[in-house]
Amino acid sequence: MNEDGNTDEVTVLIVEDNKELALFIANSLSGPYHVQVAENGKIGYDMARKNPPDLIISDVMMPEMDGIEMCRQIKNNLYTSHVPVIMLSAKALLEDQLQGLQFGADDYISKPFNLDILKAKVHNVIETRRKIRSLFTARADIPQVNQESESLDDKFLSKAYDVLEQSYSNPDFSVEMFSDSMFVSRSLLYKKLKALVDLSPNDFIAIYRLKKARPLILSKEMSVSEVAYSVGFNDPKYFSRVFKKFFKKTPSEYLE
Repeated sequence: MNEDGNTDEVTVLIVEDNKELALFIANSLSGPYHVQVAENGKIGYDMARKNPPDLIISDVMMPEMDGIEMCRQIKNNLYTSHVPVIMLSAKALLEDQLQGLQFGADDYISKPFNLDILKAKVHNVIETRRKIRSLFTARADIPQVNQESESLDDKFLSKAYDVLEQSYSNPDFSVEMFSDSMFVSRSLLYKKLKALVDLSPNDFIAIYRLKKARPLILSKEMSVSEVAYSVGFNDPKYFSRVFKKFFKKTPSEYLE
């Protein structure tokens, strides 16, 4: 998604075995979104695993793999766990909706559905995801992660915080060391951080250091150079430039 919130780069995957309905939904969303279609949960999961979309809209009752099982696999795979899922079902019973939500579905729409409601839910889920992704850079401090959450995404982000908390002061801490500490490949680390906080690993490390530097600057107990070195920057001048780029003020201006 673009920084201004435009949706021309947003991919929506529709998983529906009814070809007419799948085409109807695809045509309805193809204006603002890039739309892909899969005819059952197995194909949908394989497509999402190879190229995670920004959102999945899935039927529940399908051959080979139903929507509930696909949703469960999506939410239990680190490559795809961040992808929101909207479930569609002719089953209107509350227990059926609860089952979908318990397996990680982000929303649920009963068939037959109102197209405007579907469009609104798609927009809302994507916007909510965008706001969550921007939270890390939008706040001056480091956002808290729910330590009790069973979500793979929350666990991943919590571990990333733990790794950086132990390593941010080391000027030699690299993306390779970061990925090794996370027990994931560099490519997965990149994809996951882009999906969760919209940052590359290098930018994530740099901004984490800046967030740790801010309270040290405000305390006035250390010089700017001392703060820079303490949070892992080798060059105080470079630290000041990066600090100004992120906080819109130099460290000295921040104290005024």
